[in-house]
Amino acid sequence: MAFVRLRDRCDFKTACKQLGAWSDEKLTEEERHFLNQKKEDREQAARAKEAERTRRIELRDEIYMMVGIEAEVSGRLSELLQGAAPAYEDEVEHCWGALSLAFADRRDCEIQYMAMIGMAA
Repeated sequence: MAFVRLRDRCDFKTACKQLGAWSDEKLTEEERHFLNQKKEDREQAARAKEAERTRRIELRDEIYMMVGIEAEVSGRLSELLQGAAPAYEDEVEHCWGALSLAFADRRDCEIQYMAMIGMAA
């Protein structure tokens, strides 16, 4: 477009007409339907892309949260195994259970995230 404008020293509308991208004629009903359908398709693709982006961010945040939980529980478990007094009965077993659940949840999220970005886990 810019090349035609510079080459022919014309305005935007004239350059568009020369390139066949502008018409002063009325659109037929079929052409109007086709253009509307293309617009709807673009909008639907944009919504799908945004939904996928949102899901990736949610998965990323959940992965970070699970890593934090694993670190905290692992730290407490290390303290307990090195002789620290438990805060309540069966704390060690609960830490192992929480660590197991956090690990499994993180792994599931990582698999989903990797699939979404096109990398097989």
